[in-house]
Amino acid sequence: TEGYKTVDGSTSGAWIAPNQGFFVIKENIGTASISFTNAMRVHEGVFTKEASADEMLVLQLGNDSYYDQATLRIRDNASFARDRSDAMKFYSLNANMPQLYSYTSDQVKVAINSIPAIDQEKVITLGVRIPADGSYTLSATKISGSFRSSPIYLLNNKSEEIHNLKENPQYSFQATEGDESALFEIWFSQPTDLSQQPEEDLTNIYTHGQTLYITFDKEATGRTLEVFDLMGRRHFHRSLSNALQFTEQLNLHPGVYIVRIIGKDEVKTKRIFIE
Repeated sequence: TEGYKTVDGSTSGAWIAPNQGFFVIKENIGTASISFTNAMRVHEGVFTKEASADEMLVLQLGNDSYYDQATLRIRDNASFARDRSDAMKFYSLNANMPQLYSYTSDQVKVAINSIPAIDQEKVITLGVRIPADGSYTLSATKISGSFRSSPIYLLNNKSEEIHNLKENPQYSFQATEGDESALFEIWFSQPTDLSQQPEEDLTNIYTHGQTLYITFDKEATGRTLEVFDLMGRRHFHRSLSNALQFTEQLNLHPGVYIVRIIGKDEVKTKRIFIE
């Protein structure tokens, strides 16, 4: 991925990594030879067989016949954005197979999501592909390392149910055929119980595809609309008029976002799905 690197021996720390191919360039004139000896071999780091076991949370989505897995793991030098320690999500060619994956912070679908550490302020979004209507179970089949000492909650963004995977590693739910790009979230702290939040008067906030719709219960001046992702980055900001309805095409990556409406006397928030 980095192109060809010159290794001519004149630079300190010029290594040819194990299992790597290489070229030798020779002048047209004269003869020369090249050789390798055991004295030139070096070793750094820790052998794989001696390395500590991975710290991981393995999630499994299944029905009565098939299952798929997605893994969260802690790796030194990893990042929350997509990097080389992640594994991209590839779908099974079996049309009857449920599919499970997570999103990196830059909205890349991965089967193995490597993160630097457990961060209680960060939420891991899960997406699924459901092959047919029916009952499915999402399970935590392995919890190791730092994940053992951390709270692990599963939030169903559609039903707004919150499930403690440490107390019960299996969560069953009914699903309909199709893709759900942000059906679940993994929280490492107690998430807000959306079902217990007070009603927001008659203000209605919802989406269809990429379009955001807001219907207000009453006219008011001085409202401000903001849209954030789950990492806290603001993607949209608009001052609203005193109209009772508002419609906006957002053009955002698929996922879960937070809509915040700031008024003169109150602030209203709502989770939305962008397909």
